[in-house]
Amino acid sequence: MAFSKEATEMKAETQKQVLEKEKLAQETFHTMVTIIVCVATFVTVFSACLGILVARAVSNPLKQLGLRMHRLESLDTTMNASALTFRARNRVHIQEIQEVNEGFFRLTRSIKGFARFVPETVVQNMVSGDRRKRGLHVDSRIVTIMFSDVKDFTSIAEHLSAQDLILTLYMYLTEMTRIVERFEGVVSEILGDGLLVFWNTPNNVENHPAKACAAALAQQQGLSVLNEHLAGLTLPQLSIRVGIHTGKVLAGNIGSEKKMKFGCIGDPINLASRLEGLCKYYGVSSLCSGYTKVSLPPNLFALRKLDLVQVKGKREPTWVYELMGHAGAGGQATAGIQTPPCHPTATDSTRSATSFGLLALPTDSHKTGAQSRPSPRSQELAPVQPAIFCSEPLLPADPVQCRLALRYEQALIAFHEGRMSDADAGLDALLRDAPEDKAAILLLERVRARVRGGPQDPNWSPVLQMTHK
Repeated sequence: MAFSKEATEMKAETQKQVLEKEKLAQETFHTMVTIIVCVATFVTVFSACLGILVARAVSNPLKQLGLRMHRLESLDTTMNASALTFRARNRVHIQEIQEVNEGFFRLTRSIKGFARFVPETVVQNMVSGDRRKRGLHVDSRIVTIMFSDVKDFTSIAEHLSAQDLILTLYMYLTEMTRIVERFEGVVSEILGDGLLVFWNTPNNVENHPAKACAAALAQQQGLSVLNEHLAGLTLPQLSIRVGIHTGKVLAGNIGSEKKMKFGCIGDPINLASRLEGLCKYYGVSSLCSGYTKVSLPPNLFALRKLDLVQVKGKREPTWVYELMGHAGAGGQATAGIQTPPCHPTATDSTRSATSFGLLALPTDSHKTGAQSRPSPRSQELAPVQPAIFCSEPLLPADPVQCRLALRYEQALIAFHEGRMSDADAGLDALLRDAPEDKAAILLLERVRARVRGGPQDPNWSPVLQMTHK
């Protein structure tokens, strides 16, 4: 019995120990499960957070790059310096994205530089993906053409050093380009001291004859401000001559398989050039053709009918008109022409030319035997201020000059109708009030030559035939 009792107690003790060990094992198991769940939860949350951070680090630069690519598609390269210049603290730490970013900004700078050599609208059409615009093509379009250049620039250049010559050209062309582009003109070529500008190509422009004439007046108006700046630098004063014509041309990319350029071909281009040359003959600043005149809204500009001219290379004569100024208050708004804003715009190809740091002036080191430095004048230059036309409307034509122009036109009509005595008397009286009117002097000479030749001269014609450009 004693043995049975001890066996029973031992069995109970063993069962108790087994139960305790099972309980301890269960507690250990639950603890391990809790730890595993916590670790798994932590790893999951950490991985999710890390994934979000990595995704953000990747997606944000890619989103910015996408936005800039979209802006580049419309040739909007007006990003500020911080967007175009990488600094150490702003660099993306993912090497591949950083390389894509840097490659894109190099591309942006290249396209921005390319747009200085080619009309910006042409580059924009190429970047936008228009395959036709990237190859040889032409369209028949009615365009307005402007030729402008500096009066007597050859003689001016002879008295300037190389540095002053380049500086003067830079200042002049910068301002003139700003003006015509704010009136929606496209500078096709810079011809030394001159500009060839188109309206209504490659993109459509409403009221393009009026905008071309307004740009010509704004150039004359802005030139007075530029001349004040030039005078402060002891540089010569400039005056310009402008010829404007409207006609149908072939416009587009012209050239060969390997080399091409944007431009226009057709007789209207030559006529616009001839009109610019006629400015010197008549002693005026701006001329437009009769084709441009009839395309203008009424009562917008003050024009003087100068002559009926057969320019060299054309069989048909053309009426030419002097562009004297704006017709008066309200004319611009009536014609839908607004004074452009003064601040640079995305379509302004010279928007970045706000300092002369872009201008590399020639040096005269061959004369001194040492490396020369730019002249103090080029180092002290402030940016050229925007022309006055930005903040002021176009100035109206002088009423006195308008009355004189009316008297001239009456004499011109008499000349064409064969009433030489009336033409002579009218011009003689006109020249007493305006003795420096070269157009009136020339017309009076033709009137008196006609009188000397006799009324039955079979070779006489009221058309002025120009035998030179």
